[in-house]
Amino acid sequence: MKIKLSICIPTLNRGKFIGETLDSIVSQATEDVEIVIVDGGSKDETADVVLSYLAKFPSLRYYRPENEGLIHGVIHPSNIGYDHDCNRAIGLAKGEYCWILPDDDLLKPNAINKILKELNNSYSLVVVNSELKNHDMSQIIQNKLLNIENDEMHSELENMFAKTIRYISYAGCVVINRNLWLERDRSNYFGTAFVHVGVIFQAPLPAPAVIISEPLISIRYGNAHWTSRAFEIGVISYPSLIATFENISKASRNKLTSVSPISGLISTTIYRAKKQYSLEHFYKFRHLNFSCSLCRFVTFIIAVTPTIIIRFPLLLIVKAFAKEKKILIYDLEHI
Repeated sequence: MKIKLSICIPTLNRGKFIGETLDSIVSQATEDVEIVIVDGGSKDETADVVLSYLAKFPSLRYYRPENEGLIHGVIHPSNIGYDHDCNRAIGLAKGEYCWILPDDDLLKPNAINKILKELNNSYSLVVVNSELKNHDMSQIIQNKLLNIENDEMHSELENMFAKTIRYISYAGCVVINRNLWLERDRSNYFGTAFVHVGVIFQAPLPAPAVIISEPLISIRYGNAHWTSRAFEIGVISYPSLIATFENISKASRNKLTSVSPISGLISTTIYRAKKQYSLEHFYKFRHLNFSCSLCRFVTFIIAVTPTIIIRFPLLLIVKAFAKEKKILIYDLEHI
């Protein structure tokens, strides 16, 4: 049977979580769905867990680095980063569409059936809404990460950019036409950790995109490999990537990339409260510090102030004046 949807999973050292992820897929997958896993060089039990699913789901293919052996008759060396592994998984896929799924998140019941129905409309892209849960998936932190009430179809890339750009950094929300992916430039985005964003927004999409309002994914919050790089990614890497999308108006890009002194200082304070900004960051990125000497001095003070002194007053302020900031409140309460 022809494969309609390939669920592509780049993975690294997720033996404790990937089994639960695969359970959420296998329990609802149909004959026109396959799973393609590219292992970036796991040193834990990831391989044993994944291989135990072959009997349950024959349409699963697993590729890992050359020095870890031969699996399914194919050697595909990895050890070259998330973006490369994501691209490799899509290159190996057989489906008309590819769903880029993180290796520790879960599909909600009936998610695959919902996506397969949408794919019959020949969209270029489906953006899937998600809910955010805590590390052990026992508590919902936020019901919807993308705050829309109904499904939305977008024919103009500019409109979709405005609606999704802050959310679409999460690769798990992306279901993309495989041919479209392969036709576009990927290499310029290797190393950004957001190759999928580069592929989507580098040029107008040939067919409309749809945003699904219903959350179909449960995200395991606080488990990302990049957490230690949150300041660099949020303040530097992601805005720098956004700035390259010349087909998107400068006004739209500036809403994400332009930072006033006040908002920049607030953002830096929040990163410090979450233990994601330090004196090391201050010196490492000093060439990007604010132009005014007063702002630079304040960012230095923020960097050396103990996080506990910042965290509790900030938590009180957010709870009093920004109760809708549920993720920030959760972070400040659970550091």
